[in-house]
Amino acid sequence: MITVIVCSINPQLLAAVKQNIAETIGCPFDVIAVDNRGSTAGISEVYNSAAAQARFDLLCFMHEDIILQTRNWGYVVAELLKAETGIGLIGVAGSYYKTLSPSGWGDVTGYTDCMNIVQGFKNKGPEEYVRQCKNLFDKKYTEVAVLDGVWLCTTKIIAQHIRFDQQTFAGFHCYDLDFSLRVGQQYKVVVTYDVLLTHLSEGSYTRTWMMETIKLHEKWKNYLPVLRSNLIDAKRLYLEKQTFRDFLRLLIHLNLPLSLAKNLLWQRVYVQKMGLPLWLNMNFHLYKTGKKATRNTNYLPKAYQIGE
Repeated sequence: MITVIVCSINPQLLAAVKQNIAETIGCPFDVIAVDNRGSTAGISEVYNSAAAQARFDLLCFMHEDIILQTRNWGYVVAELLKAETGIGLIGVAGSYYKTLSPSGWGDVTGYTDCMNIVQGFKNKGPEEYVRQCKNLFDKKYTEVAVLDGVWLCTTKIIAQHIRFDQQTFAGFHCYDLDFSLRVGQQYKVVVTYDVLLTHLSEGSYTRTWMMETIKLHEKWKNYLPVLRSNLIDAKRLYLEKQTFRDFLRLLIHLNLPLSLAKNLLWQRVYVQKMGLPLWLNMNFHLYKTGKKATRNTNYLPKAYQIGE
């Protein structure tokens, strides 16, 4: 029924998640676990290769640092991926608006985020984990623009036809957003609230992540922004502005040049899609940020975790 695919770098975590899958999935399954230690293959390449070997018609790509809480979640996946639903990709965290301004999967304000997940932390105990359930429309699932790659389910047909872009995203970042956007051109991409999992570690914003994110937005600039629900125009413009401001802050604290922002902003498509007033506002903020950065090196929201 379901082939579970894991790109592994930690044998202990892999053993634990295999046992967890067996105890919770509730339907026929197999696991393709690729030991990627010491390999030069990125996660997109691993996923594409494993999908081609899959025995079952449904696929679940998951990280190994998770604990699935929901019993019989395999049947939830199978029900959602029936042809008549029009659903092509399922996750547990995503956003129904993907900005033109560079960002991760989430809306920096949290306004358009949809999720059902328990977030853990590498250096904290389970008592400090945070349950994050945001069902904006009180439904069994919400159609979104992009998903986080911690847990992604699709069909073998879709995975083989659309595939992860291993040429453009050869590492371990942005493969999930890119795949979401590609699947979303032909099928619904959704967050389900009927599956709950615990993610044992938090992500971080690194230079590599930032450069891959810029690459993602360059690739999709003619298609973004993507909106899958109602959002008044004033709110959309506000989200774009706030996302761009966070983008600038991250560039500074990752010691990356603000010219990366200018190179994106000064493309015709940005003027056309943002509108002249917002575009001018962003340019003014870019100028102010550059000035402020020369005087203040501690210019970043506390929510960000910065790495190399």
